[in-house]
Amino acid sequence: MDEVEVQPRKKPGPKPRPAPDFSEETILKLGQIIAAGFAAAEEVKNKEKNALKEKHRKRMQAQLMETRQGEVEKWKRCTHMRSHPYSGTSRIAWATQSDGITRGTCMGCGCFFSPVEAELADPAAMKGWYQKMISVPQTVAANDFMTGAVFAGNPA
Repeated sequence: MDEVEVQPRKKPGPKPRPAPDFSEETILKLGQIIAAGFAAAEEVKNKEKNALKEKHRKRMQAQLMETRQGEVEKWKRCTHMRSHPYSGTSRIAWATQSDGITRGTCMGCGCFFSPVEAELADPAAMKGWYQKMISVPQTVAANDFMTGAVFAGNPA
């Protein structure tokens, strides 16, 4: 018998691809798709960045409030008054500002006194401090020892 050589069956190859379409319309569509992808990625990145900024802002506000409360507590402990031999006189340096309002700062604790509530660190806790302390004399000569009106004490 004659031997017939059996050849393996050839698998059909991949179909030839159509020629690429380099038309202006196709390139514009591709550009729009790429631009939309970049815009979406940028939006996600901006959302994460804004979330971090918001978290940082809230943390800083909480820290500022805590610091201000600590200052107010320190100011409550201060008498804002000089000790002997200047008994009954204020340690507050008063000055009339260019807007015509007299404001002061305690030289002992740094407490700020102003009749404008919006300028105070804690308007509710510091209510009435300005009126009380501006009436306290700054010098011994202004203190009225003759009538016994010696001013002293803590406004808090």
